[in-house]
Amino acid sequence: MSITKVSSSVLDNTGIPTATVGSNANATPNTHHFVSASGVTLTLPTPTVGMKVYVTVGNFVNTIIGRNSSTIVGSASDLTINVANMSVGLIGTSTSSWVFI
Repeated sequence: MSITKVSSSVLDNTGIPTATVGSNANATPNTHHFVSASGVTLTLPTPTVGMKVYVTVGNFVNTIIGRNSSTIVGSASDLTINVANMSVGLIGTSTSSWVFI
């Protein structure tokens, strides 16, 4: 799955912690991840209902969100963000499924 033409959004000041990610890493639940380098894979945790993960990428493309055996919006493939300066939010809907917020 690939995002190639979606409006970017800004995470408002909700008190959600931000982690800067510069190399391949595992996402932390209920955290905003700022990806600061091109070609990074950020692997999602196993979801629970209501768990949230936010991702913002810098001025580059080809950030991969690894699904970690779960589905992302019903797809059994990783999510590639192909838009510079893009933010996405994901929420767990079960112990094996993520959807966009």
